[in-house]
Amino acid sequence: MKTNEYGKYLSEAYDILETDVDYEEWADFYLACAKKYAGKKPAHICDMACGTGKLSVAFEKRGIKVTAFDLSEDMLSLADKRARDEGTEDVRFTRQDLRDFRVYAPVELCVCMMDGINCLGTPADVSSAFESAHRALCEDGLFIFDVNSRRKFEETYGENAYLLENEKVFLAWQNFYDPKSKKCDMFLTFFLEGKDGRYERFDESVRERMYPVKTLDRLLKDTGFEVLCRTSDFDFSPADENKCERIFYVCRKMAE
Repeated sequence: MKTNEYGKYLSEAYDILETDVDYEEWADFYLACAKKYAGKKPAHICDMACGTGKLSVAFEKRGIKVTAFDLSEDMLSLADKRARDEGTEDVRFTRQDLRDFRVYAPVELCVCMMDGINCLGTPADVSSAFESAHRALCEDGLFIFDVNSRRKFEETYGENAYLLENEKVFLAWQNFYDPKSKKCDMFLTFFLEGKDGRYERFDESVRERMYPVKTLDRLLKDTGFEVLCRTSDFDFSPADENKCERIFYVCRKMAE
């Protein structure tokens, strides 16, 4: 199965629906991890599966060189526009697959934000993404990513339905989680306000897969990473996949 490639309408609705995500806070957390585990601010970061570029722009504004990529051309179009609008045109955006990407020069930090790893359909896909991150990093470089936890898949997703609404978009969201395959199919129906004030309906589907901590630990070790920290929040609280909803991994590239 292909990784999720968001279409035009979902790309447009993405930022509207994620107004509660503080990208500045996420950027500060990543830099706090770099200071804690590498002792310095990274000079060059790779933003994996960068979406509409908000995190990339936040890093660039902090004086960091950024290489960013996404599989969705629609997401990248919005990211390019954001970078131009905010005066951060130096961010290098490219269209690449999370499972096999390249950077033009080694980076000190790779980040994959907002459960991008869960969008990969098989352990082999995850391993390929980890191998690509390992290849992109300089010696002793850091790799930070987050995943939705077992609890989130089983309890928050499950077979639950949600309604989300603000002044520009209405979303009906139905989940179907299969514990055997560990996959969750999400069916999304949007009503998005157009420039003329009328609402247009469109439907999208997204699939995520739950990866247990033991599986991720093994794949990271096999691809040459040392796990430095698993935390459930920006305060470095220990993560328990049966209690928290999101797990942040902080890893270091081991010497080959």
